[in-house]
Amino acid sequence: MGKGIGITALVFFVLFTFISFTLGFEIGGNDLEIAMIVLAEGILFSSTAFLIPGILSLIGKPLGKVAWFYALIPLTLACFLIYTIVIAALFPTSFISNFTGYLGTGLAISVVFSIVALCGGYAKLH
Repeated sequence: MGKGIGITALVFFVLFTFISFTLGFEIGGNDLEIAMIVLAEGILFSSTAFLIPGILSLIGKPLGKVAWFYALIPLTLACFLIYTIVIAALFPTSFISNFTGYLGTGLAISVVFSIVALCGGYAKLH
C-alpha cells in the first residue's frame, strides 16, 4: 500500500511539474520574469506536495502526526502561487515592483491562511 501511494505521488509530481512549465509561460507570455517566478513557485509547490512525501512513502517512513505540520509548507506555497498569479494579472507591466512591494503582505497572508486551515482541519479530524 505504501509503495503504491509513493509511486502515485511521484507521478503527480511529474504531472504538476509539466503543468508548472505550461502555467508559467502561459501567464508570463512575453515577460520572462513573470514566467520564471511562477515556474519556480510551481516547482517548489509540486516538490514539497508530491516529491518528498512520495519518496518518504517509498522508503517506508511513516509520517504520523508530523504530516499535519509538514502540510504547512505546500499549502503556504499554493497560497503564495495564487498571490503571484493575482499580481501578474493585475500589474503585468510593472510586475516586479508590485510583486516586491506587496511581498511581505503576500507571505503573511499565505502563512496565516495556511495555519488557520491546518488548525481547522486538525481540530475537525482529531
